[in-house]
Amino acid sequence: MKYVLVYALIIAWTFSSVFAEEAAPPQKESIFMAGVGTLVVNKAQKGADTDLYVLPLLIDTEHRLLIYGTNINYVLFYEDGWMFSATGAPRLEDYKNSESTHLSGMRNRHNTYELGATLSKEFSWGKLEGLFLADILDEHRGQEFRFNYSKSFADVLEIRSLKLTPSAGFNWRSHQLNDYYGVKANETTAARGLYRAGSATNILTGLRAD
Repeated sequence: MKYVLVYALIIAWTFSSVFAEEAAPPQKESIFMAGVGTLVVNKAQKGADTDLYVLPLLIDTEHRLLIYGTNINYVLFYEDGWMFSATGAPRLEDYKNSESTHLSGMRNRHNTYELGATLSKEFSWGKLEGLFLADILDEHRGQEFRFNYSKSFADVLEIRSLKLTPSAGFNWRSHQLNDYYGVKANETTAARGLYRAGSATNILTGLRAD
């Protein structure tokens, strides 16, 4: 499963420094930003479609609301670099058995919505962030935990306002969540064997340019 997230450049350039800091709510001023972006999802299943989603970007520090990528965060606490948020996010890993002959006989998997929480802390040497999400619509009945470290570097290559933020971490996915990639007994064929996807831990890396 590969994701490509691109935001349209309809956001004023003067807000770029706020966007780069992921809009940690300031203590003395309110900031409002809005825009849209696109998310391209290249599915892991053989022959499955590639999906395109239009996503909002909204940062409203006065009302403690942050929408970035697929995550919606309502900030409950922010002080001394600590931020704790209630988080909601869609799970966009669906497919239909009609998308490919390789999926014929498989039960359709559907998108769902998950709720959880995000806790992060800013240090002089970078940012640590943990996120927990759980299915609330009984589609997969699973959970995911992510832990991430990131650090921003400003004026890269002596280019003013160019900031690069590399990140690294891991996620843990429960076996229920990984049912999106399993094959049940009633879905087997001569060419497709039984596969019970267990829980899994994956390494995550990224690079953001602002």
